[in-house]
Amino acid sequence: MNILDDAAMESGSAVKFTRSYLQTLSTDALFALADRYGLFLSSDLTRYLLISELLDLDDGFANDDDSVDPILASTRPQEAAYGYNMTEIRVVLKNPLWFFVFWDFHKRLFTELTEAKDFSFFSLRVHSLDLENPLKSSDFFDIQVPKEDRRRYVHVSFDEYLHRIDLMAHFTNGREQILSQSNVVGMRRKNIPQRLCISQNAVNKIIGLSGLTSLKKSHFRHYRQAFR
Repeated sequence: MNILDDAAMESGSAVKFTRSYLQTLSTDALFALADRYGLFLSSDLTRYLLISELLDLDDGFANDDDSVDPILASTRPQEAAYGYNMTEIRVVLKNPLWFFVFWDFHKRLFTELTEAKDFSFFSLRVHSLDLENPLKSSDFFDIQVPKEDRRRYVHVSFDEYLHRIDLMAHFTNGREQILSQSNVVGMRRKNIPQRLCISQNAVNKIIGLSGLTSLKKSHFRHYRQAFR
């Protein structure tokens, strides 16, 4: 019997681990244990967070075993589910220039990240992908998001076709961690006239008095990724 079988048998049929026990396992053994019980985790996850994910198995199995009175359940108000206690990010196309991005965190992961002494902020890393090799990022920019945010509209470049957005955690020592990656979204925007990208001298004096110059400056300042 190997070390993973020992861990699984600690409490019979239930999956129960202690932090002190898991800390004695190698990182490879921890990933193997996570894979055995259906946890699909990023390969760059730290040991600390990996152990926390395994400890969460106790909570998940305990909730599965809870019995609910069907009469009481039928009288409870139906509430919309705003999250599934998973770390994930998704992208939906709004129009050829905007994405709607929404994301969520595993509760334990979110708590441990935000309470870490070296935690700095979360961000959305917007990638422009290579058409020849969609797994390769040809360029990206970051959008810092508050901890409480779970959705955001993102403006993208006129000329780029494939995009992916990563949910990132940043730390004060410069370290970055990819928490989740979105689906890849493709679109063609080459026929969109770049009305707001025209030079200042391309308009006559009358139109210039309308405030177009200020509008273009504001657009560039807030959506600089569209002018690359």
